[in-house]
Amino acid sequence: SSSSSSFPIAPATPEASAASAASQWHAQFGLTPQTDLSPMQNPAMQPDSMSDAYDEGSSDEVQDLQDKYETAVQKLHQDKEGIMPKKRGKLPKDATDLLKQWLAQHFNHPYPTDHEKKDLASSAKIEVSQVTNWFTNARKRLWQPLVSDKAKYKRRRLAPAEEVTT
Repeated sequence: SSSSSSFPIAPATPEASAASAASQWHAQFGLTPQTDLSPMQNPAMQPDSMSDAYDEGSSDEVQDLQDKYETAVQKLHQDKEGIMPKKRGKLPKDATDLLKQWLAQHFNHPYPTDHEKKDLASSAKIEVSQVTNWFTNARKRLWQPLVSDKAKYKRRRLAPAEEVTT
């Protein structure tokens, strides 16, 4: 005896598989392929005009909804303005001069302690997080290239001189 299944053997291509699954789904729910549950794709389910969409509610209810959403959108814009971060800017020159001075004085170990960061932030009149970020960037952009160049120079100086033939 053969077992009967509501699903046939899988079609060879994904497109055929999707079409087969869709037709089975339509059959299972008593729908025809032309029947669509989406009002946007089924003209039979679309209102004749925008006013028909509001026929079930009174004009006062419609106006209340419009006012509610207009107020919500306005509030969203106000909140967005309050929450949006300020435009990035450079640190004040006095602050960067102070931080560069510290970096130069501590060239061999350019990692300020938490206490030093607080002191630097207070002296420079900036936030501790700004000091931390400045040092992270300064080590990458200013300090590391100098250290790399110094190491290259040392290697060149210590390497045996190439013989020059004339």
